[in-house]
Amino acid sequence: MTASGSYRLFDQPIARLAHRLSEITIAIEHRQELTRLANHDDRMLADIGLSRSDLYEARSTPFWVDPTAILQRRVRHRR
Repeated sequence: MTASGSYRLFDQPIARLAHRLSEITIAIEHRQELTRLANHDDRMLADIGLSRSDLYEARSTPFWVDPTAILQRRVRHRR
């Protein structure tokens, strides 16, 4: 196997790992935004289509899961 061939063996797993780490970083950033949303009162949350229980549900997912998908689903469901 050539040297360049052996590097290619590592390219794909490293790229997948880098992508996954990027996804986790984004999920953590979105969780920080979730905390900021929780500081709003219920009326302000309702104005953007959310309830406090939506925030609790989104926060209950594992830290590596981006909570925005849950919040988007809840908002779409109410429309």
